[in-house]
Amino acid sequence: MTTVFHLFFLCVLLLPHAVVARTIFWHDMEVKASLDGDGCLHIREEQTMVFSGNWNGGERDFQVRPGQRMQFEGISRLDENGQEIPLIQGDMKLVDHWDYNGSTTIRWRSRLPSDPVFNKTKITYVLRYSLSHILIANKEGYLLNHDFCFPERSGLVKNFRLDLEFDPVWQSPPVSMIRTNIAPGQGVVLRQQLYFSGQGTPTIFKKQPSAPATIPSLPASPAAVWLRLILLVVLMAGSLWRIRMFFRWENGLERFVRVESADTIDRRWLEKELFVYKPEVVGATWDKTSSTAEVAAVLARLVQEGRMESWLEPYRLPFFNYRIPGMAPVLHLKLLQARGSFLGYEQKLIKGLFVNNSMTTDTKTIRNYYQKKQRTFDPVSKIQEPLKRQMEKLTDEGEIRLKMIWMPTVVLAGFLVLLLFPSSALLLLGLFFLAAASINNIINLLRS
Repeated sequence: MTTVFHLFFLCVLLLPHAVVARTIFWHDMEVKASLDGDGCLHIREEQTMVFSGNWNGGERDFQVRPGQRMQFEGISRLDENGQEIPLIQGDMKLVDHWDYNGSTTIRWRSRLPSDPVFNKTKITYVLRYSLSHILIANKEGYLLNHDFCFPERSGLVKNFRLDLEFDPVWQSPPVSMIRTNIAPGQGVVLRQQLYFSGQGTPTIFKKQPSAPATIPSLPASPAAVWLRLILLVVLMAGSLWRIRMFFRWENGLERFVRVESADTIDRRWLEKELFVYKPEVVGATWDKTSSTAEVAAVLARLVQEGRMESWLEPYRLPFFNYRIPGMAPVLHLKLLQARGSFLGYEQKLIKGLFVNNSMTTDTKTIRNYYQKKQRTFDPVSKIQEPLKRQMEKLTDEGEIRLKMIWMPTVVLAGFLVLLLFPSSALLLLGLFFLAAASINNIINLLRS
């Protein structure tokens, strides 16, 4: 008996070191903004993020249209005393460092790969930035149409608050907005009509016209022999370099790694590589689609988690209570938690199955309800889009994106054009660049 107790106590001690599911959500997001007299929006964004799993840090994507301007002023972290610790721009391998990932996306480091994984760890960050040329001129004056809660995120925002003040020239009182449980892909858009009473003209949004592609018509002359030799050497060296880069790229994606044998896959491998994900996400990723199998997986998972109860009863003839042979049994479901505790597509599915705000339901009740309403119920549509986003995130995770990967190949091909057709090199080179860019766009569309 003592040995069993010791083993049980050891298991309890080891529980905090178990595999933590990789999740993230925003417990609080407080935005304080002010619109100055020139039409520039100054924003202080305080995000309290809750990390679980092997996250390295956070990311913020800004939606900046062509013609608009964004000035990122800095990011800081709040310590346990509420003091701001400024993050340093630069080396992303160090904690409390940030840098740009593209023109309108920033990332920051919160944890080293060697550190313990997060387990419901709360970290509060403060972002400061300014946006200009965002107002839209109309007949009544100016329109502010802005999303203050960025939808390009992978987690829920539980509590959101916006406090927006205006310069007196806008003749508008302050605006306060409070929202709760904002799902990924959703934001908080404010449309406010403004009237300008100041001097001059504020900066407004103007759609930037796209410049048509033109090919310069310049006189061409044959290239010298020495130049053609240089181009030949560069072409050969560049081709060898591209071949080497190709194999490095494929090796980085583990194209040449031998596939594990089925004999090596055991329960420990499954728990590490497969069971950390939701069953409906794994099913959608496997066949690249969502169907009734994924709906059944969601319900089975809720039953397994103890949030719902299910059982089967034979189909019986009404009033006579006689069991009809060959008829499919009736599936009964019962909620063991409040309906408000379900979020995302789980909530949509629960709302469609448990009709009339009931805590119990069955297949007969659902069928009769929608027949009386003269409507059809498609549970797959409730989970299809959210599962698609999670599937894309799962398959894209860890993928290295190389910008302008087609550019070196086009440059080498341009050298080949100069080498073979020196008399009309400029014309052919321009046409080749246009064709290569078009082919690259078509390939990207097909991949997406």
